[in-house]
Amino acid sequence: EASADAWSECTEAEIHQTPDGWCSCFSGRLAGDGEAMFMRQYTGFQLSFAVCTKVRLLVFVVLPKLALECAVFGIGAIYIVTSRDNEAVIMSVVAVNYISSVDELVLSSLVAAR
Repeated sequence: EASADAWSECTEAEIHQTPDGWCSCFSGRLAGDGEAMFMRQYTGFQLSFAVCTKVRLLVFVVLPKLALECAVFGIGAIYIVTSRDNEAVIMSVVAVNYISSVDELVLSSLVAAR
């Protein structure tokens, strides 16, 4: 028996043809007009995850990202504090800001905006 968050293959009997020529395994009613489908991308589909999956996401995604952010903050603060003069402080702040923005840039390119 498949869990609620598992993927499954579609049998030929389950394939539905939409008016626009797309094929779907979705057994519910699909929106036929383009505007409703366009709005669906902003509201999204309702996904439910099992508790085990939520714990895995917390342990393997959220906690490592939090630890990485804290490490960058701590090491960046030490790097800025140990600068010798005002010019080095400014260069250190710019460098730490660049390094912290790269993470957000990568994340925004991999995750769809809502």
